[in-house]
Amino acid sequence: MIKKITVLMLSLLLAHSTAFASFDLGDFSTTEIETKDFEVLSFDNTGIFSHKWTFSVPTTQIDILAYNLNVSIYDISNFSGTLFTDAGKFVSDAIVTNLPGVDFLTLAISNLGFGDYYFQIDGNALKTTSTYNGSISSSPVPLPGAAVLLGSGLLGLVGLRRREII
Repeated sequence: MIKKITVLMLSLLLAHSTAFASFDLGDFSTTEIETKDFEVLSFDNTGIFSHKWTFSVPTTQIDILAYNLNVSIYDISNFSGTLFTDAGKFVSDAIVTNLPGVDFLTLAISNLGFGDYYFQIDGNALKTTSTYNGSISSSPVPLPGAAVLLGSGLLGLVGLRRREII
């Protein structure tokens, strides 16, 4: 009887340890459009899982960046995604869209400060062939038209002022 309980506890511990995983996507560029793809093609076991995808926004960030996350989900129920700072502070929840045959999870956020972040994906794998794949992309956001107009207006005034002096 004790042997059966020990085997059961070890198997539960093994199943529990494979359901939680962490993956590193690295640093994002701050000056160009960049996409980091990720995927989980199969699961060791069916059941509840929690995956953590980490990434960094470099301290040299000058431009405001927009980040977009898109995930396609197959044979997974109760799928959710949440963005946190590395310290565990909540940033934003992703939106889940259900369509026949596939679900999508999307998140769009702009102006993340520099630092480390992680996107936590939770769900219930219905089959060992359950899968999800997606990408996180970053891109510089252009200056608004008003700022460009203001800058060109100021340059014009400086030019007129210099013309009057000469």
